Amino acid sequence: MDAKIEFDEYQEETGVCLAIQKIGQATIPEILKKLKEWKFDIEPQKVKKYCKNLQKKGLISLNYTTVNGISTNAYSLSKSIFQRDIPIAHYKDIVDSDLVKEFIEKTEEKKNASKGRKPDHCKYFSVNVVWIVKDKVLGFMPKDDPDFLQHYRDGEKIIFLPAHFRAYLGQNFRLLDKSESLKNYIGTDYGEVTLNGKKLEVVEFSILDGHQGKGMRKYEVIPAGASISTKFRVPETDFKPEEFKSFLKDIGELPIRGFGGRSSIYGRLLLKEFTLLK
Repeated sequence: MDAKIEFDEYQEETGVCLAIQKIGQATIPEILKKLKEWKFDIEPQKVKKYCKNLQKKGLISLNYTTVNGISTNAYSLSKSIFQRDIPIAHYKDIVDSDLVKEFIEKTEEKKNASKGRKPDHCKYFSVNVVWIVKDKVLGFMPKDDPDFLQHYRDGEKIIFLPAHFRAYLGQNFRLLDKSESLKNYIGTDYGEVTLNGKKLEVVEFSILDGHQGKGMRKYEVIPAGASISTKFRVPETDFKPEEFKSFLKDIGELPIRGFGGRSSIYGRLLLKEFTLLK
């Protein structure tokens, strides 16, 4: 048989308050049942006394409920607690017993371990991706001349920013009836370009204002045959690895918006590698 545990009056009163919190709207018998789960052995009259004390402190309110056709007292947390934005766990700040504070921490441990609902986007996997350019990938950035859009660079190396990949994914999620905002839950590394013996090119297009030409704009071009690589971290709640691979393959070949500048015309990619990372 378990030895009887002795609690002081502060612990007992706090136990009553926390029992009401756990139950929501609690009658005296319901409070007693919850206290027994926590090894409290308190007489009903003492529970009633503690309920009156808690009412005076503004922590609980008296309500009425019907049990077997008879109206009886029931207690719930006071609305004023939430109006003052004082969480019930802070009750330990207005009592005088260190034992009470220890007791609250123990009774809240399980709650804190599972605090909050499960995230909508979770269980992430990481993957390394390599594409081969099928046509052209045009530059984004007006470096020195606003009418000459070039690629970003890290020293001499051409790179793509995570934002470029997120925009590419987001614009094409409608193919799967997924929200564009899903792109914000996918982790993306910088992209690296390997020219594979090819040379950068420059193309030129007219700038239209309505149907009128306003001049010419040049674009730096990563040519067909070059490769682009990056890494993604993807929530498995939204994509299984094979589903994400199929999505990348599909948008590379038949995108709503291609990758790079003038993405409605160019930016077709052939998925070459899709390697899960441990």
